[in-house]
Amino acid sequence: MAVKRGPDGVPVDVPSVMHEKSKQSSGNAGSEAPTSLFDNTSSPGNNDDAPTEVNQQSPGGSLFADEPPTVKAGDSSGSSKETQAASSTAPASDEPATVIAGGHSKARQPHTQEEPQSGPVDAMADPVVGWLVVIDGPGKGNYLKLGNGQNSIGRGPTERVKLDFGDEQISRANHAILTFDPRGLSFYIQQGSGTNLAYLNNSPVLAPAQLSPGSRITLGETTLLFVPLCGENFTWDEE
Repeated sequence: MAVKRGPDGVPVDVPSVMHEKSKQSSGNAGSEAPTSLFDNTSSPGNNDDAPTEVNQQSPGGSLFADEPPTVKAGDSSGSSKETQAASSTAPASDEPATVIAGGHSKARQPHTQEEPQSGPVDAMADPVVGWLVVIDGPGKGNYLKLGNGQNSIGRGPTERVKLDFGDEQISRANHAILTFDPRGLSFYIQQGSGTNLAYLNNSPVLAPAQLSPGSRITLGETTLLFVPLCGENFTWDEE
């Protein structure tokens, strides 16, 4: 059988032989260890020039060396240690904490409350001359101070003798007037400008009447016992 040759005189089956050789060479090459793409050395058998891995992780398991380590779910020991380390290294700030109010940051000012200046009270500016003691009705057991001159009695806050224990039948202003005369050393009671009457020992006060120790004054549903301090036996002028 005649050998077929090509135009250049090379037998036609030569490429087939070369193809088989290339297969064998490629098979032998596949048994060798592949060279890493990152290996910049020429000798694959040199262990000192081993390729460097790009994805080498930090001791905490992160791809980046400056990233904090990952803590497993339920393991609070790592987070607590990191929190303690951060709190110990954080610099202390002298500035007051901020409070967010309406979207604006406002510095919290230290709360300082000035104590009211209280000095000694001059009791002799209005010395007590007697008392009215509530013996019946709302406010039973309380007592009210009487001073020199006229003492207007009512439920209002401006009254000198404020009789406001819940008895709505007492006028807010000037239900009755109790007067101490420092010259005559005597006490008197008279009707005020209110519409409700005042009673002295169960009798209506229609004109000024002199009081004696232990007199009972009734205003609305409240009964008051008159207890004098000043009189023939004692005056503040003698002291």
